[in-house]
Amino acid sequence: MKTGVYLSRPRLRLLCEIALSLWICFGFLITGGVGAKAEVILVPHRAVYRLNLIENTNRSTWESVVGRMVYELSGSPCDGYKQQFRQMIILSNSEGGRQVLDDFSLVNEASDGKSLEFFSKNIGKDDLVETISGNAQRLDEDIIVHYMSPTRSEFHLPQQTSFPVAYTRALITAALSGRKSLDVLQFDGTDNKTTAQRTFAIIGAEKTGNRESELDLVTKTFGKQRFWPVTIGFGYDGQASSEYSIFQEILENGVAIHLILDLKEFKLSGQLQSITPLDEKKCN
Repeated sequence: MKTGVYLSRPRLRLLCEIALSLWICFGFLITGGVGAKAEVILVPHRAVYRLNLIENTNRSTWESVVGRMVYELSGSPCDGYKQQFRQMIILSNSEGGRQVLDDFSLVNEASDGKSLEFFSKNIGKDDLVETISGNAQRLDEDIIVHYMSPTRSEFHLPQQTSFPVAYTRALITAALSGRKSLDVLQFDGTDNKTTAQRTFAIIGAEKTGNRESELDLVTKTFGKQRFWPVTIGFGYDGQASSEYSIFQEILENGVAIHLILDLKEFKLSGQLQSITPLDEKKCN
């Protein structure tokens, strides 16, 4: 991949990983995580975000980056959870260069955090289609992962590795308990790697809400929520620094607002445009 010619897929997948890592968080008790049990309940919802370029670097020739993200969460503590994520980004420059990137992902996770099914489809440069699919099972001593595509493979991860539900629950639980950081191994199946990703979060002090567009949208829909500023770096062991990072303000019901996505080549803002509650299945 040539930096500055087109956006590298691993960095683009940050947008997908935001949905997987930060927005799915229902009652799973963390293993090897926060420790104290807390009741974290998120409502099923659909959120739409507008993406815009806010800062460029010398490593990228793209002068305009705009796009849209749509995130949808459904399910229940009894039946498990399903999340769908779709994003489309248009990159262009003054020399007539243009690229459209289209990504879709689907994750099914058991409510007890013992199993994960994942699928993603990415359409990038020259309409090249890449699909990743597979599943992961949490065993007594470790986690076994099976990739079905692009090639069949099997590998093991440390037992303390979090799936997306567990990671996000850990993040909100840490914020609720006043912790200032969270360092967790995480696996979501989006990048076809055979190692867990290390996520390190810096959690700011709880904020009080003022009337402004994004927060007001959430408040009108779900009522007043506590929220915290959070910066998260994503990388792998052995790296000198994170591959990329995000800033967001996360509400206690899991909705993210005021996103800033630092993809190294450039930074994007993600502004919440609309949020719609979805039907919540009740447990018998």
